[in-house]
Amino acid sequence: MSGHIHRALAGSVLLLPACTLVVSGLLGRNPPPDLVHPLVLLVGLAAALMLNIAAVVSAKGRWKDGSLLGGIAIQFEGRLLNLAIIAIALLLVGTIALYLVVENFAPR
Repeated sequence: MSGHIHRALAGSVLLLPACTLVVSGLLGRNPPPDLVHPLVLLVGLAAALMLNIAAVVSAKGRWKDGSLLGGIAIQFEGRLLNLAIIAIALLLVGTIALYLVVENFAPR
């Protein structure tokens, strides 16, 4: 297997605690407390995003006549699994952030 598939598999494992938190919240169940520790959730989400963004996006830059020229390239072909992990991670981050806002800033 190539490197981008390994990164996608590692990202999917790192997303398991966040998926567990969101699904258990939607189903009205209590998640396992060790699995949904905030540090585990945040590090897992950040690591999954960084691993898979590095597999999909490449940035290049160079100096020419005192100015910086650069570009960003996103590879879609053969990287759909990585893009799916990125999309799922962003959806989980958005869902958790929305829950935090609604729960903490509700009118009293």
